[in-house]
Amino acid sequence: MDTDQLILKEFFTHHRFDAARIIELLKTEHSLALIKELPVELAVMLFENMEQYAVIKIIERMEVEQSIKIIENLPLQLNASILRGMKNEVREMILAKISPQFSLPLSQMLTYSANSVGALMNPQVPAFPEDIILKDALDRIRKSKQRLFPYIYIIRRDNTFLGIVKLEDLIVAGSKEQLISFVKTDVPHLLADTGFHKILEHPGWIEYTALPVLDRSGVFLGAISQGDIRRLEIDKKIKKPKQAVLAANALGELYRIGLSGLMYSTVEKETEEG
Repeated sequence: MDTDQLILKEFFTHHRFDAARIIELLKTEHSLALIKELPVELAVMLFENMEQYAVIKIIERMEVEQSIKIIENLPLQLNASILRGMKNEVREMILAKISPQFSLPLSQMLTYSANSVGALMNPQVPAFPEDIILKDALDRIRKSKQRLFPYIYIIRRDNTFLGIVKLEDLIVAGSKEQLISFVKTDVPHLLADTGFHKILEHPGWIEYTALPVLDRSGVFLGAISQGDIRRLEIDKKIKKPKQAVLAANALGELYRIGLSGLMYSTVEKETEEG
């Protein structure tokens, strides 16, 4: 890695928002050339902070194998939104080659219309059958890579929703006790086909920080948290003109212009070498 690339890596790492805004201003072929040279974790960080239309353009022109490496490290909700905006043939190619761990929940989310609960929920939350014992449930949670929720969701053997168990209630529980002993069943829920505007009005947020998502037959599909809602609201509000965002760069005008030029310079080098 030459000096220019090292400077860019440092900039991307420590000034992700500014880097994302600048990359959005590049031509797609230039931004693609830059992203291809970055480690997966840096590409993921940038994609999480870029406007989705720019991310979609880049991924559509990226080799499928590389796009899959990035997609498998992005949040599911963001992935579903990105895939929804892609050309059908590219989306189907990615879903066909990505591991079932990601393709199954993503396919499920994509069956619901944009801005519905089903499209915005997290389908990968801890859900266990009602007859499981505490020790086995905790072992599964420890081995899982799922984001930790404040609740464990309990389902019947037919996958219909039964209730929740608060993690805090398990601290004093005996390891051989069944989770059913701690289940709270009168829990409010959201239907997957409910529109986003009705999520905010749901009375369940008064008592719970995350709500279960069910289909019309009562089958448990996932959950949506207050954190998910806040992120979605922020994403909708932060739509400043790109130039206004760049003007607010704390690094200063000259530094930014220099780094923009450095990006173009790096792209030109990679193009010549390729």
